[in-house]
Amino acid sequence: MKYFKVISVFCLVLLVCGCSNVCLLENDITLEELESRMEQAMDPKGFFADSKSYYQSQSLKYEGVFSDDLYEIQIRYLKPHFLKVTTLKFNQLQGAFIFNGSAAWSVDYRKKTVKNLSGIELIRIKALYDMLSPGSRYHKLFKNVELHKVKRDNKIYYRLTCTPNDERNKLVVYVNADNYLKELIEYDFIVTIEGKERKIKSTNEIEAYDTVNGVLYPLEMKGLTNGVESETVVSDYRFNIELDESEFQTPIFPNESANRKKYQKELDKIKKD
Repeated sequence: MKYFKVISVFCLVLLVCGCSNVCLLENDITLEELESRMEQAMDPKGFFADSKSYYQSQSLKYEGVFSDDLYEIQIRYLKPHFLKVTTLKFNQLQGAFIFNGSAAWSVDYRKKTVKNLSGIELIRIKALYDMLSPGSRYHKLFKNVELHKVKRDNKIYYRLTCTPNDERNKLVVYVNADNYLKELIEYDFIVTIEGKERKIKSTNEIEAYDTVNGVLYPLEMKGLTNGVESETVVSDYRFNIELDESEFQTPIFPNESANRKKYQKELDKIKKD
């Protein structure tokens, strides 16, 4: 798919006003206090924290110059350590990431290939699993988390700047200072795609929340990634569903015979002619 503990207490200085439209304010909360209030706002009865499994389906629309691409993203989570994120287009399987606690794989259903993920790729999938897990907290997920209270576009936020082991990467989360809900998420990552390092810059604004079983979750989000606009809408969200560990195994694709490859080349040639 075209697709993650330090508390800084500031004195009252307005440092960064101007082109960025962000002003730093005097901090009035600790990171642990903020995370507890965020968890209380999203999951007041602890239903999500106690869930053994969940399923979420999202529609993801990329807005292109000549046409739009519409995908369905399915997330399956099962304690203690299983995650599967599947991408579909027009109800056809495109790809998936699978994690089982100690290993992870990337599946390309179109090419019928399975890639074993290792190194930094495995670390990223493990980080994704941790971020999607009930009860996860930023100070446990990242090597360094800086907390600032800021004024941005005439609104007051708590800003979490999260840095993993690779300090070139950064996740910034803006939390509404009144209701403790996330409103803006920014990514600035360096990723390796087909052996080449590429910079991914993304800004995602949560536009609406909804509730299921008393759990508040982001319903609609608009994003901008490397200049490409996107819109995400959650269409289905269910907790404590029946999931078997076998659902987190990689598919087995049959090897293509020499004759099949030969006939496929001939068909492709006819289509071109």
